[in-house]
Amino acid sequence: MKAHGPLSIAAATTSSLALAITGYSATTSVQLPSNSLEILRHMSIVYLPDGEGGTAKTIRIQGVNVQIVNGLQATNGNPQDPSSIEVGSTRVNAVGNLIVGYNEEATSPLSIHLRAGSHNVVVGSGSSYSSFGGIVAGGQNSVSAPYCSITGGISGHASGPFSSVNGGNGNHASGMFSAIAGGANNSVEDYHSAISGGMFNRATGVGAWVGGGLENLASGGSSAISGGSRNSAEGAGSSVSGGTFNCAAGDTSSILGGGSDEDPLFGSPVGNKAVGHLSVVCGGKDCTALGALSTVGGGRETTTEDPYDWAAGGLVEAGL
Repeated sequence: MKAHGPLSIAAATTSSLALAITGYSATTSVQLPSNSLEILRHMSIVYLPDGEGGTAKTIRIQGVNVQIVNGLQATNGNPQDPSSIEVGSTRVNAVGNLIVGYNEEATSPLSIHLRAGSHNVVVGSGSSYSSFGGIVAGGQNSVSAPYCSITGGISGHASGPFSSVNGGNGNHASGMFSAIAGGANNSVEDYHSAISGGMFNRATGVGAWVGGGLENLASGGSSAISGGSRNSAEGAGSSVSGGTFNCAAGDTSSILGGGSDEDPLFGSPVGNKAVGHLSVVCGGKDCTALGALSTVGGGRETTTEDPYDWAAGGLVEAGL
């Protein structure tokens, strides 16, 4: 390699590596920065097993960190307030991202096509990234708020700051600090809400959680639905363990199972309802616990109306 300027690369291996990286031929004169030798000393070409009897040519970087920045002097683009996540005080410029793969354009007309973000890790195809500090992997997924992530699946969207989607299909995390582990077409919409799986479930209360099932809605603060279908937990701290068409409406009320059969000939099903504060319905069909701290053990259309009442099928509390 011809010497040019104050720097001459004398070592054959270093020269070969420089040419391999830049794509120049051995007869090309190249002006390199003054610290090129120091950079190249941390790089080598190795051949790693591909698991099929061959090898894969690989550039290895060792003994240093690799940092990718967009030149705006802060992760959020605002060196005067580097911790801000407010849209008006942050800035991105479409560079400073680590992109693994070609990230082809999304094929679905419903997909988001924004790639103006900075300081994101992008893996896969059809990814969209419009904010900063995020991770997006999988197919046709989108991250659009600071520090949110999608690590797999397809057609997912993380739009709440610090939100995450781990996989699945068509899941949307819009609440701040919200999370979805998997499933399909699930939505978490408030602070710290979460869904573990299932389909068409929603967690709209602060700290609400749905474990799985179908078309369940946890709207009360810190409410929880473990599974079943078309159940709702409306009261603060309320819970539904399973069943179908059940509603825990009272604060800290709970329904363990049972519910109602859907019959289009007779309108909407009733299901079990826990209306009173701290009331409980253990099972049965179309039962209602109205009184505070009352309990329905089961049966059909069984109701407790006063505080501390209990009933189970044809049985009621002694003395009533």
